Amino acid sequence: SPLLTEWDSLFRPQGDDKGNTTLDGFIFVVAPDGKIMYISETASVHLGLSQVELTGNSIYEYIHPADHDEMSAILSCHQPMPHIMEELALERAFFLRMKCVLAKRNAGLTTGGYKVISQKSNPSNSIS
Repeated sequence: SPLLTEWDSLFRPQGDDKGNTTLDGFIFVVAPDGKIMYISETASVHLGLSQVELTGNSIYEYIHPADHDEMSAILSCHQPMPHIMEELALERAFFLRMKCVLAKRNAGLTTGGYKVISQKSNPSNSIS
């Protein structure tokens, strides 16, 4: 069978270097074109958006317009390059403002309907 060579990114608001996430986090996988391939159910706790609603849609629909360039840069810098060994891929930490539709009393700190989420990305050559 053909190899899946799409890049994906694992984003965790809180996690350790072994890939474990805390109960306060959520995970999502984004394709190079920005399509959300997977998002954990716990995203609804933080954003008020359901797993079904997010999966298959563009990440750009859910992040602040001022963060689109940063997201594009992150997605493009992790494109697979055959001449670079996978072990050399670097994890990146960054912040994005994501759409939050929770009631104000449950949303925590939000501005203009967006919540700042601390994220880490890890490149991968396939989705298992």
